[in-house]
Amino acid sequence: MKKLIAVFLMLGGFLSTAVAQDEPRELTQARTAYQSQLKFAAQTYLQKHENIRKAQAQDQDSKELKQLRTSYLDQLKFAAQSYLRKLESMRKLPSLSKSQVYAVRDEIANFKAPEAVPQPDDVPEKTVAETADNKEVKPAEPTKEVASEDEEDDAEDDNPEVKPAVGVIPSKTTTVVAATTLEDGKLRLHEDIRNLSIEDLTADWLKEQHQYASARPRPENYDFTEDAFKSYVASIPEDKRLCEEKRFRQVSGIKNYVVRLMERNTYDKPVELKDSSTLSKGIMVNPNYISVKSGRKKFKRVGWDQLPVGQMANILESFAELRLKASGGATVSKEQQQRDAAEDYLRIGIFCDWYEDYESAVKFAKKAVETEPALADSVKKYMMQ
Repeated sequence: MKKLIAVFLMLGGFLSTAVAQDEPRELTQARTAYQSQLKFAAQTYLQKHENIRKAQAQDQDSKELKQLRTSYLDQLKFAAQSYLRKLESMRKLPSLSKSQVYAVRDEIANFKAPEAVPQPDDVPEKTVAETADNKEVKPAEPTKEVASEDEEDDAEDDNPEVKPAVGVIPSKTTTVVAATTLEDGKLRLHEDIRNLSIEDLTADWLKEQHQYASARPRPENYDFTEDAFKSYVASIPEDKRLCEEKRFRQVSGIKNYVVRLMERNTYDKPVELKDSSTLSKGIMVNPNYISVKSGRKKFKRVGWDQLPVGQMANILESFAELRLKASGGATVSKEQQQRDAAEDYLRIGIFCDWYEDYESAVKFAKKAVETEPALADSVKKYMMQ
């Protein structure tokens, strides 16, 4: 009897092992990466939501919070879509056994539409925090126009079906890729600056004007922290602090702005990295790293700290030009497109000034006014005082 029980136990262990082996390693890894991506998106969303609420009065932050929520929901959508694409591609791998193929098919068949974490204003704080850490967070309804981190994984695996997202900025997504607004009633234009001309803005003048800002936090990977900024801003003259805070809000959001732009649009121009003298063509990005095209089907991952300030400016400039050329349809007027592109040029100018590239800062600030003359006062606010 004991021998019979032992045989059954051994058989049960064997069957358990066999069942476990039916799920291919690629599927387990893809699922883990996907769940981590959802968790990261939720935590990032909640942190940014908190930062916005701390930085602004309640009656001023509704537009920015709506944009943040829209961006977060879009992240969930493209995460779900890319995961499904990866599963479909995995299902065709010749190395999988029949049972492993069935495991992948079951994963696709049982895939459920994601649920976003609640907005912090809608539920108690503790509940939201717990939801962000919950491994059961599921992605939003998938879409067909987006690329993400999982697709970059496929690119590195030489998957011929995976391609960067393509197209131009359609009118329906202009709000999704809108950056933090430049308009702010708190930031007043000083009278002595108002009387200056935009032509007075030169690289030497700007460098001298911003001598007090030599200790600005300038992370090479463009990941800014509130603590670093608070430490810096406490060390500068009090009358300069508000301007620096408003510039910081623009600069600290640049990387995420680029990520959001490239979720739906490709950048296929040459890119020169800090550690390479050769030009690479074709990149995909997510908040953690950049995938640079290194061959016909191959991509290599590099950190954001390998992307020079000038290349970041080039990418943003390319999308500003794309915005000018895009058809706005019935919902976005040409005047609004022109205004949006001009604001993008100004953001590039603020970004270049922050990182001490004064020549480029002046070039883009003046380009903003050339594109939209009504933006002259905003340029003076952000660049000249």
